[in-house]
Amino acid sequence: MNVHRHLFDGMGRVTVKDLESLDVYQWLPPTINKAGHLVHAEPRETPRRAPEVVPEKTLEEHNTQGYQEGLQTGRAEGVAEGRKTGLEQGLRDGIAQGTEQGLKRGQQQIDVKLAQLDELMLNLTHALNEQDYKLEQALLNLVQGISRAVVGRELEINSRHILQVVREALGA
Repeated sequence: MNVHRHLFDGMGRVTVKDLESLDVYQWLPPTINKAGHLVHAEPRETPRRAPEVVPEKTLEEHNTQGYQEGLQTGRAEGVAEGRKTGLEQGLRDGIAQGTEQGLKRGQQQIDVKLAQLDELMLNLTHALNEQDYKLEQALLNLVQGISRAVVGRELEINSRHILQVVREALGA
């Protein structure tokens, strides 16, 4: 048979769980006036809940929860700081690496252009040497032609005749 008993009947302990389900008013001791008469004490108008007592298991759970929250906060702050530091270091390294690569590529392009310029200068030098040779040959042929014309005729000392031969040779 299940007997329903009152919570404060003095037969057992009152648990926190029992208190949480009830409205509990704070007890105020009665006041006594200067004449020594009892003045009736009024209960508070709003019920006051009993202070929550946290069992040990809950404290352990709170500690675990606090540890997890601290771990997550620390991890998030560490990741943020790591990203910031990594970004700054990566930027410095990237600039240094990019500068080095740019200088190497620039030097390679300069070397290619210098090789092309050297080849062009060599070709120009050969062309000028060939032109010099052809000019020498042309002058030699001119002198030989003038000499044959002068020697092939009778030696007349007529300056007009020699001038005429020089003009013909230059025209040729």
